[in-house]
Amino acid sequence: METIPKEKVEALLRGNLRQGPGYSYVAPSLARYPHQWLWDSCFHAIVWCHLDVEMAKRELSTLLAKQRPGGMLPHMLFWERPGGLLGALDPLLRSQWKGDCSTITQPPVFPLAVERVFEVSGDRGWLRGVLPGVVSYLDWLDRERGEPDGLVSIFHPWEGLDDTPIWDHVLGLHRMRGPRMVRWFFRLLKLYRRVGYDPARIRELDRFVVRDVLFNTIYILGLEAAMRLCDGEGEEERAGVFRRRAERAREGLEGSCWDEEAGFYFDATSRGKVREWTAVGLMPLALPGLPRPRAEALVRHLQDPGEFGLPWPVPSAARSSPRFSKSTGVTSLFRGLSWVHINWFLARGLAENAPREVARSLASRTIEMVARGGFWEHYDPDTGAGSGASGFGWSTLAFDLQERPPGRRER
Repeated sequence: METIPKEKVEALLRGNLRQGPGYSYVAPSLARYPHQWLWDSCFHAIVWCHLDVEMAKRELSTLLAKQRPGGMLPHMLFWERPGGLLGALDPLLRSQWKGDCSTITQPPVFPLAVERVFEVSGDRGWLRGVLPGVVSYLDWLDRERGEPDGLVSIFHPWEGLDDTPIWDHVLGLHRMRGPRMVRWFFRLLKLYRRVGYDPARIRELDRFVVRDVLFNTIYILGLEAAMRLCDGEGEEERAGVFRRRAERAREGLEGSCWDEEAGFYFDATSRGKVREWTAVGLMPLALPGLPRPRAEALVRHLQDPGEFGLPWPVPSAARSSPRFSKSTGVTSLFRGLSWVHINWFLARGLAENAPREVARSLASRTIEMVARGGFWEHYDPDTGAGSGASGFGWSTLAFDLQERPPGRRER
């Protein structure tokens, strides 16, 4: 099997590096995505741990530099103004959000990244400096987005997978593509701005209030990581809070999102489950200790060639979905193309929820896909060809799978 050279990973991260007064981060892609994104930076920090842990620390500390007073971590942080077409759009983006960051968030990978950086560095001084940010972010999610079943809701498509077919159902659109999709996304932001981003009023509007399986899976993983970090710092009471929240969220995921007949997890809204077959429904495989019958059902879907068992894993929508598409346009990103970050989560969880060869196969195919094609935004699930933005930062997660094979714990 082909492998990914370490020097190519380092060249990409350093090549995409943006630094200035008070910030140091890796842009997802210099040409297309020059700003800082929340979960992208968390993934970059995890990969930096193989190369330069001090850079990993700076990446995460830069995210905290613009944490909101209530604890929210924004999904986009603006440090520089780009040129070209994105430069022309930049004022529009900023007018819809805050002046220096967005008003929505992204899946809470942050506690996982902090835990990984601490595992590698052993730097307790750094941990004590960032741990309050971890705590306040998770507290904000519980306070502002928490639901009675223990899950949290997202309020905008960009807080999950940008344009998954799930959102077609939530927004009541036959096929959410192109300019129509963009108009809807900005319309939501304008509406939220009019109600002052008040979560209670956003819930009353109920335009987009979704208990997303992907977001909540990562939320549970984040709570469990924060629990371990707090416990290690002697904050047993706070660790207990996170443990109870994680347990409630696991119960909520099983009660609100699991569909016994389908053997699959679906997003949930006030109107019930959204029965759309996407990789989102596979994400609970990333949770250690998933109930065995449910893990086995998900693995069957994962390996079915008519659904997710395509040659180059894992298609973001099932082949069987009428909305499956391999279009590489910027408004059809998660309708069938394969993404490394989804594979990364699934491979790590599969090591505990399935026979070891299942996790190894997913990891090795992901590594080979990136080694052959390079670091692209997404990949064709039939051919493995890369597409979208080139030099894409979080596709270096394949290198993390290579250096830390699933199932092998390191500290």
